[in-house]
Amino acid sequence: AAITPDSLAYVIFTSGSTGTPKGAMLTHGNAASFFAALPQTFGFAPGDRILGVTTVSFDIAALELLGSLCCGMTVVLASSEQARDPALLLELIAREKVSVLQMTPTRLKLLLDALPSPHDALPGIRTLLVGGEALVQNLAERLLAYRDVAVFNVYGPTETTIWSASWRLAAGPVSLGRALPGEQLLVLSASGRLQPPGAVGEIAIAGAGVARGYLNDAARTAERFISLPGIAGRFYLTGDLGRWTADGRLQYLGRRDDQVKIRGMRIEIGDIEHQLRQLPGVRDAAAAIRRNALGEEEIVAYLVGQDCADPAQL
Repeated sequence: AAITPDSLAYVIFTSGSTGTPKGAMLTHGNAASFFAALPQTFGFAPGDRILGVTTVSFDIAALELLGSLCCGMTVVLASSEQARDPALLLELIAREKVSVLQMTPTRLKLLLDALPSPHDALPGIRTLLVGGEALVQNLAERLLAYRDVAVFNVYGPTETTIWSASWRLAAGPVSLGRALPGEQLLVLSASGRLQPPGAVGEIAIAGAGVARGYLNDAARTAERFISLPGIAGRFYLTGDLGRWTADGRLQYLGRRDDQVKIRGMRIEIGDIEHQLRQLPGVRDAAAAIRRNALGEEEIVAYLVGQDCADPAQL
């Protein structure tokens, strides 16, 4: 096959604030660089067995299905039924001697809650990657009890190839840690200047993982994939806010826009509002995120009807 590092490997579409999804174009070179960093960063090695549980529409599936094979690992594929049922998933993990897990915090919490006892350990797991959405402090503290498991908080948008930073869990505030090999993390002011430790700014990522851009969308590519004077390479502006700690770790402080993550999925609130306004009988709409009684984030929408007083008519 006539494939070069610059050849397109895959396109992942993410929610767009205008209602039009944007397709991030990742190359074989992007993926190969990330896969090469896995043994050094997470200790992946032949003999490890990783659970393949993520849908292929979520880019972290590439780590489970392809990056693992590049490290000589075995992939244990979960059926759709097992993927939906934490109890069945725990049985699969134990039976197939899975040693590596990768999950969003939401899915991981469901798995831990399915253990027979809150103090039980995940059977046979030695490495756990947690990412795709913010890792809350109480879940991090719960994971610290598993002293025989190397737990990593991992961070990275689709546009910079799966994960760009990692931090091995330790006592104290949750951190994004430091850049993976081949990657570079910056914190920028509104004017594009490098921020010193402690100062809040937008997180930008450079290096071998930065995507080609957005498919058939030169305007949004130019807006998010930038160059900075005096600094080599292209940078992706994440829209995430962060700051450097005194010891050189990166802390996540939220978004500078209204993008949110629900169970690991990137969602633009503007996209939801746009779609709601297209519905018959809807004059205007607003969406927001709130936590339910279980502490889980969910999307709520508020509608203004078109010449109707009864909401049941919508």
